[in-house]
Amino acid sequence: MLAAFMTESLQRGVAHPTMHRSWPGVSHDAPVCDVVICHHVLYNIPDLEPFVKALDAHAVNAWPLS
Repeated sequence: MLAAFMTESLQRGVAHPTMHRSWPGVSHDAPVCDVVICHHVLYNIPDLEPFVKALDAHAVNAWPLS
């Protein structure tokens, strides 16, 4: 999924910063973006809420999760 996202972004001339490391450990290095995606991780996360909130916090128009 990330490779397809990167390919489409390149073809369309859209900036696409990517993080190829463990989340949320690298959240302090991640920029705020229009779109935040993850792949093949939710089944492996014991506590989903902090994980998803950290992703959400890096999206420009993040909806508040309560």
